[in-house]
This record gives sequence, structure tokens and C-alpha cells, in this order.
Amino acid sequence: MKQRNHTDLLKTQAGRFSPAIRVAAIYFLLSVLWILSTDRLLEHFINDPHTITWLQTIKGWFFVTVSSFIIFYLVWVEIRKKDLIIKTINESQQWYNALASHLPNTTVFLVDEKLTFILLQGKESIKLGLVPEQALGKTLHDIPFDTTVRQIMIAYLEQAFSGEKITTEIQSHDNWFELRASPVPEISGKPRFVAGALINITQQKLNFRNLQEALRKAEESERLKTEFIENISHEIRTPMNAIFGFSELICDPEVLPEKKEKYYEYVRESGNHLIAMIDNLLHLSDIQKGVVHLHKSEFELDDMLDRLSEYYKLQFVRAGKKVEVRYQKPSGSNIVLFSEKSRLMQILSNLLNNAVKFTETGFIEFGYYPENRNSVLFFVQDSGIGIQPKEQETIFERFRKGKAVDDQLYRGTGLGLSIAKELVKMLEGEIWLLSKPYQGTCFMFRIPGIIVKNTWPGSDEKKPARILIANLSEDKGPNISEYFRTKKIDVTEHSGNEKDLFMQLKNAPPPDMMFLYSNPDLHKISAVLFRLRSEFHPFPVIIVADRHNEDFKRSVFASGATEYFLHPLTDDETDFLYRKYIYIRQGARFSNKE
Repeated sequence: MKQRNHTDLLKTQAGRFSPAIRVAAIYFLLSVLWILSTDRLLEHFINDPHTITWLQTIKGWFFVTVSSFIIFYLVWVEIRKKDLIIKTINESQQWYNALASHLPNTTVFLVDEKLTFILLQGKESIKLGLVPEQALGKTLHDIPFDTTVRQIMIAYLEQAFSGEKITTEIQSHDNWFELRASPVPEISGKPRFVAGALINITQQKLNFRNLQEALRKAEESERLKTEFIENISHEIRTPMNAIFGFSELICDPEVLPEKKEKYYEYVRESGNHLIAMIDNLLHLSDIQKGVVHLHKSEFELDDMLDRLSEYYKLQFVRAGKKVEVRYQKPSGSNIVLFSEKSRLMQILSNLLNNAVKFTETGFIEFGYYPENRNSVLFFVQDSGIGIQPKEQETIFERFRKGKAVDDQLYRGTGLGLSIAKELVKMLEGEIWLLSKPYQGTCFMFRIPGIIVKNTWPGSDEKKPARILIANLSEDKGPNISEYFRTKKIDVTEHSGNEKDLFMQLKNAPPPDMMFLYSNPDLHKISAVLFRLRSEFHPFPVIIVADRHNEDFKRSVFASGATEYFLHPLTDDETDFLYRKYIYIRQGARFSNKE
């Protein structure tokens, strides 16, 4: 704002009082003329001094009386003007109060050239730190409130004093305000006041943001529906073509009986695929409608998971896949859980079906371990193609279908994982995953469930776990021992050839878990694994390779490797392996007294 110099200020002050100065000067001249002229007249017409004195006294009283009436009149006029001004101000204040009360979410204000609040009416400004009772008569510079908001208001109000109408938005924490201000014009053309309003637009901002989010979701939903229609038409057409085609071949009398039996298996498999797809659609519809209800009861957890294990082993035998199905549970466990059995079975089935789809060789393993008396952690792990990092963020969304590394799209509706996530959420749990390309995927979910019965031994009965870290490569091995140093674990590290490794194993108790680090030398690692399986008591062997090789991966699994990971191992992967092969095998980390 442009500063005014002292000369302008004096000129302005003199201009304001010029009528009073003129009246005082005229009255002074008239009084002097009155006194001089009357004295001369008295001296000219009257010679008696006593009479002159008496007349001068009367003249003085007359002058005082007239002056008193004049002064009284002037003061009375000013008092009337002041009363009128006060009345006008009160009426204006009432008008502004009424205006502010009828303007929702609005505070009106009036400031002078020094940015002093002459008027501040409305409660909305309190959210900015401007309290009307405390701000009136003070400048913006002197009021303690949000520094950023104060600087913005000062800059824009000074701009308004230059003659511009301004409008801008101000944010203070979670509140949004629109600042509107315009100069109050005067005869001189230069404004001495700026009037404005602070309008709370927080709700409008939220509504706009919600509309944008709704639009985004609508566009995403439309895109997913389009993809779903395209995918579902393909998913229905493929098994239906197989059913019709092989049904005609079964009815052909020239087809040999053994081929008819094979065609029947194709028809049955296609029919099961259609039924599973329809079931997923119905489950998703029920979840969206909110008609899925929980009926919790007590059940034997191990019995349910044993049945799942046998079922999926049979599935791989029928499919002709060389995939090992493993069921991991704590040794000596006999847990009775209070939860929703059917929904838990459905979650595990969806995760296992997903693992079956993406695993051609190696293993599929699932199991659980209780974290405490009221929480159980489940896992489903496979040695399949893994999930690309960019796909992991959206893998649980509806109609999302997994892709291979070469972008080959797998069959399915893309509903299994989203249904599993919704069911875990219904059980008040959480689900997440660990995955790397070529290394497979592990889904984990935690649900609250009261453990009614548990026959695990107490933690005081357990012996310290033993882990062997063997490096058969000349390169630096995996830096995984640092993780185990924080645990009560006996860690042994070996670096050298396989002959020394076998000598070390013969002279010590078998480890609970072994990390075997080696370059992908197919013949060398296969021979080591064969001797480990044939000459020593079985224990988990985790292969850690420095690069991916699909033939090497198949060979190590065929030779008896338990797990396959790429170097370097992350803390999450190491923690998972520790929990899976040490924690679960040894039992719960709490006693029955806890």
C-alpha cells in the first residue's frame, strides 16, 4: 500500500477543519469591530465618564449573552449531529448483524487504511482465529492467529485499497474460506475503507471432492464392468464349447471307450469351472447386498484343514501336475476355534484355488499359527510365477486377473481374491501378501478367534532352534544372520565346499532349518540336495539363488528343496520363514497359563 507523506496529511487535516476556522475568524472579526465601533460611538455621543462606564458594562453583558447563545446553539447542533451519527452507527450495526445472521457461513468486515477492523460481524471467522470481540479496533498485524492466513489477507486487502475487487481462497487446517473484498469509493476517488466478507466454503470443497471421487469410482466401475463383460463372455464360451464338443464325441459310437472316459473328464472339469464361476458371482452379489451373515461356532481347526489338504492333493493328481501340497501345523496341536467355519473355509479355498492356477511345478503350502489366545494367522504359499510389484497394489480389486511375466492372461473371473478380502474384513481381520516374480506368492491373513482348546506345550518346554546358513559359492552369501541375532536361535554359518558341509552335519545335531546359498549350478546343487535327503534326517532346505533360472528352479524342487528365493532375502521374507519353520513346528510361543 502506498504511504502518504506528512504534507498530504496536514492538508487533509486542515481541509477537514476549514469550516470551523472560517466561522471562528468571522466571529473574531465581528467581535473586534463591535468592540471598537461601540466604544467610538459612546465616546462621540456621551461625555460623562460614569455613563460611558455603565454603558460599556451593559455592552459587555450583551456581548457575553449573545456569545453564550451562539455557543449554545453550535454545541446543541453538534450534539444533535453526534446523536444522529450514533443512531446511524447503531442502525448500521443492527443491519450488519441481520445481514450476517441471514448469510450462512459468512463473516462481514470493514477495515480502514491501516487494516484496522472497524466492523467484524459473524462467527465463521473464529475458525480462522479471528474473534470479533477481540479483533475490533485492532489491525491485522496485531491480531495473533494463523500466520499464513494473516499474510494472505494483508496482501489482498492492500491490493483492494488500490481500487481492485479481489476474490481468493484461503485454507486453514481443515477449513476453506473464500475472501471477497472491494474498496468503498469516496468523492476524492481514493478509498479510505475496504468492505468484504469471509465465506466458509469447506462443505462445498468436500462436496466437490466427493463428487470427483464418485466420478472416478463410476468411471472405474464402468471400465471394470466392460472388462468383466468381455472376460465373462470368454470364460463362459470356452467351457461351454468344451462341454458341447466333447459331449458330441462321447456320443460318437466310433470313439474308443478309453477316449470317452478322457472326454468325460474334460466335460466334468469344464462344468466345475462354470459352477465355480457362477458361485463367485453369487457370493460377490450377496456381499454387496449385505445379506451374508456370520454364524460362529466351535470347530476343530486341524480337521478342517486336513480335509482341504487331501482335496487339493487329489486335484493335482487328476490334473497330472507335479506339485506337492503341504499342510503345516504346529507339532502336537489340537486346536478348537470359535469362529465362522464356512467363511474361513471359503477364504482358504479361494486362496488355494488362486495358488493352483499359477503354480505348474514346486509346491503349494498352507497352514496357521496362533499369535495369542484371540488371534490366528493363516498363510497360503506357492512356488508359482509370482506377482509383479505394480500388480500387487490392485490384486484384491474386483475383476482383476493375474498375468504371467510375459503378460499372458490367465483364466478366471478375477473375483476369488476380492471375495477372500471381503470375507476376511467381515471376520474383522486383515489380509496381505508377499511376492516376487519367479519366486512365488504367500498370502497371509489374520482373524480374531477365541481358541477354546489348545494342547501345545508351554514355551518353557522348547529347546532353542538351530539354523544352518551354508554358502557353497565363492561369492558373498546372503546376509540373513543379522535377523536371527535378535532371536534366541543357535545360528551356525558354513562357507566352503559341500564335502566340509556334510562333515559338519554328521558331527552336529540336525538343524531345524537350513539356508543353502549357491550359484545356479544345476548338477552340483541337485547332488547336494539328494545327499541331504538320503543321508540325513529331513529338515527344511531354503535355496537362495543369485539370479532366476526356470530350469534350475524346477530341478531343485524335484531334488527335494523346500523353498526357493532370490538373493537378497528381505526382512519380511526372513521373518516369514522363521515363523513358518521354527515357530509353527515348535508350537505356540505362549503357555497354557497365559
